[in-house]
Amino acid sequence: MFDLDNWNEIFSTIKKNKMRTFLTGFSISWGIFMFCILLSAGNGLRNGMVQDFGSRAVNSVQYVGRTTSMTHQGLPANRLIRLSNNDIEFVRTQIPEADIISPRIATNLAVNYGARNTNSQFVGISPDFQHIGGITIRQGRYINGIDLRDRRKVAVINQRMAEVLFPNQNPLGKIMIAGGLGFTVVGIFEEQLGGSKK
Repeated sequence: MFDLDNWNEIFSTIKKNKMRTFLTGFSISWGIFMFCILLSAGNGLRNGMVQDFGSRAVNSVQYVGRTTSMTHQGLPANRLIRLSNNDIEFVRTQIPEADIISPRIATNLAVNYGARNTNSQFVGISPDFQHIGGITIRQGRYINGIDLRDRRKVAVINQRMAEVLFPNQNPLGKIMIAGGLGFTVVGIFEEQLGGSKK
């Protein structure tokens, strides 16, 4: 029910206390504004993380050998932990829940084809990495078990490297030189945000 006396009293109180009314209104407006900013920042951060890791398997774990922080059984602190292929079998036997295990090693190399050259990160991987690394092959094929078994020097490159080294040509089957060794290009993958660069 609309009561004119109540509204008159409200407006009369507002007129008598202009500073308090202004500060109260400003405080509420500022609080709503800050709430919107924080909510937007939180959603932006969440969306960024989802986009960055969207191409990766959501239930994957990555283990990287680093340096130790303390001594152990007479070994010094700050020693480098080196992982080997034996560690793959150890993980496979000790963690039977691990469906896919893929070792990985990376290095930066100068790459050239004819007179064209560039620097790139090369990543040595196993065929299983395609299932957990967010790799989408756009042309050719991915590294397979036969390549691994026969120790073939093959490479899957991204679209940008294909444009730099092989402009206006099909790079598949061509041999590029990386670190003094020849690698046959067998595939081109799509560069994905958050995916590993091969």
